[in-house]
Amino acid sequence: WRPAPRALRDTDLPYVTSGDGIAELVSAQDQLREAAWEMLTTGGQLVYCTCSLLTAAGEDRRAAALERLPGVEFPPIADDALGDPALVRDGVLRCLPHLWSARGGLDGFFAFRVTKAA
Repeated sequence: WRPAPRALRDTDLPYVTSGDGIAELVSAQDQLREAAWEMLTTGGQLVYCTCSLLTAAGEDRRAAALERLPGVEFPPIADDALGDPALVRDGVLRCLPHLWSARGGLDGFFAFRVTKAA
């Protein structure tokens, strides 16, 4: 495995200059997640993921899902599910650029899953 060259990764970074637009972004993320939630049947799972280092786009979206989705259950991702305990904490996946630096590093990434209960 070899990561993409840095020039092909983080292509949005030159455009991220301030916190302007974050509220619109997370509102859109919530709307998309809630629309997907409505399509799930009982027992269905939804995986939310984002290529972001921002807690507003990651951990805060998980907290919003747990608050706003009816019948939501949070099956945590196991600490060893991905072969590297540094990638999973508190049942969610969080990749940081300094992880796997010997292999070229990782992009910022966040993911969690929820299940629709009866």
